[in-house]
Amino acid sequence: MEQIKEEIIALLKPLNILTNDQIMEVFFKIGSLGDIFILKNDGVRGKNVYTVVISSSKGAFDSIRFDGDDLNVIIRKALNEYLES
Repeated sequence: MEQIKEEIIALLKPLNILTNDQIMEVFFKIGSLGDIFILKNDGVRGKNVYTVVISSSKGAFDSIRFDGDDLNVIIRKALNEYLES
C-alpha cells in the first residue's frame, strides 16, 4: 500500500500537466488499493465541467470530491487529499 502511494507521489512531483497515461496509471493504482476513482465530464454544464471523486470501499476516509474546469488542477487536489487520508 505504501509503495503504491509513493508511486502516486512520484507522479505528482513534477508540476507538469498529467498526461492521459499518467491519469490512467493513477486510476489503476487507486483501484489496486481497493478504493474508487471516478472522473466525470459533464459538458452540458457551462462551469465546473469536470468532477473527480475518490472514495474508500472500506469506509477508511470520507469521499474526496472536486469540481472544476481545469482537469489537471482538480485531479492533483484530489490526489493530494487522498494521500493525506
